Amino acid sequence: MGIKAIKKKEMDVIELIANGFVSKEIAEKLGLSVVTVNQRRSRAMHKLAANNSSHLISICYNNNLLMIGK
Repeated sequence: MGIKAIKKKEMDVIELIANGFVSKEIAEKLGLSVVTVNQRRSRAMHKLAANNSSHLISICYNNNLLMIGK
């Protein structure tokens, strides 16, 4: 699929993961369930062929979707 397939809702979750938040905290911040947060992360990982959350963040950073310290 690729970078362009990532939706804003998935990027919202990715940005919070990149800032060190865990699923429960992300769910609280975005008003979602933990299951929904995990589904969005999982979909993004599948779209970008990421092996784990760290790899997902790396792919997004390397493709200028994330900025460190943002």
